Amino acid sequence: MKLDLKKLKLGDQLLFETKKEKDVRHQIVETRDLIELVKKLRKKKRKTQEEIAKYSNLSRLAVGEFENGKSDIRLSTLLKILKSCDLTLEIRE
Repeated sequence: MKLDLKKLKLGDQLLFETKKEKDVRHQIVETRDLIELVKKLRKKKRKTQEEIAKYSNLSRLAVGEFENGKSDIRLSTLLKILKSCDLTLEIRE
């Protein structure tokens, strides 16, 4: 199942949670917001694109293309990327 980031509606909220910081909410208004947030959190966790790629069974190039908004990824892949950074995803109405 692919996560079509383009179908996120204005004001949809995604909850990213780390093991240390519970209940940290980020409002996603555009697809780019989600991509930038994932990239920012990856860097905050000091993970390289190469490490994320290896864990997620992707190439480093695929991770870079996702972070640059050049490709969509499957929901399962996004969840692997988040898990590799000790993050979870929750979508609320």
